[in-house]
Amino acid sequence: MTKVIYLNADFQLPEEYRYIVERDEFAITIRVEDHNLFFVRLEAESRTPLVTDFHPGGIGDAALNTALSMGLREARIGELGSLVFRDVISNGSRPANRAALLAARARAQRAANHVALERGQLVDRLAFSECNGKVDIIVSFSGRC
Repeated sequence: MTKVIYLNADFQLPEEYRYIVERDEFAITIRVEDHNLFFVRLEAESRTPLVTDFHPGGIGDAALNTALSMGLREARIGELGSLVFRDVISNGSRPANRAALLAARARAQRAANHVALERGQLVDRLAFSECNGKVDIIVSFSGRC
């Protein structure tokens, strides 16, 4: 069963977005109305939340970070030990993918800083993990500051 919740951001972004939060038995998905390419999907059934889709769709990182925070709140996740951004790049860590890896790392860093600040935590580190040609970014957080 899918639960749909319409939310507005708590603060003003360049334009006001209407967020759509959907939850099913597998994941929480956050979209922005009228922006089909914007998409955040979070699996939060395990101890470590997995961000399986994280696409700004031309809107920008501020809305993306807000959507991630909404997903974590919907999943009732408080203090974070770690957060995994799954499959940020599918072609592995070959030298030709260096720019894409750096861009994915920067986006994950901004998102991690955003959610850490909301929770009064600090980002301890970001690490890459590669398996079968797919790269994940694992973010570790410290306790409350």
